[in-house]
Amino acid sequence: MSDPDKPRTPPSPRDRVRARAQRLAQLAVIAAAPVLNTACDPAPAPSCASDSTANLVKEVSATALWIQEGAIFEVQITVAGDGYGIVFADQGFTVTGGTPGNIDVSSGNLVMTITPDAGATQITLTGKVTCAPLATDYHLTLDVSGTPAVGAAVPVTVN
Repeated sequence: MSDPDKPRTPPSPRDRVRARAQRLAQLAVIAAAPVLNTACDPAPAPSCASDSTANLVKEVSATALWIQEGAIFEVQITVAGDGYGIVFADQGFTVTGGTPGNIDVSSGNLVMTITPDAGATQITLTGKVTCAPLATDYHLTLDVSGTPAVGAAVPVTVN
């Protein structure tokens, strides 16, 4: 027991820091308990929303419109994934009925320009899509039989 008449010496700076660290450590354990208790409440790992390559292709959608570069009309196509985790390849395309131009996948979608061949009424495009662990090809058919007009929609079918 301490003597009430004896003057109390203040704790050293080291003792004050040690005591504060111990109090903060106790608070940290309490605050982290819900996060650390993953056995009872595990957070699901992100995964592909599709369960098969057939369903993965169903999550691919596309829109296209006419653009003009100088005197040349091109089709700008945007291919998007409707589910979580879908990634489009930026190479390995097969295009018939046109010549691929600029390709951009930086937004998570695929944006590509295609210059139709002279006299072409249809362009087909085959590309790769992945959604780990799935990977497959998608096939698009663009109807370019109409008269080009800047900003006009080009009908697209996803196969």
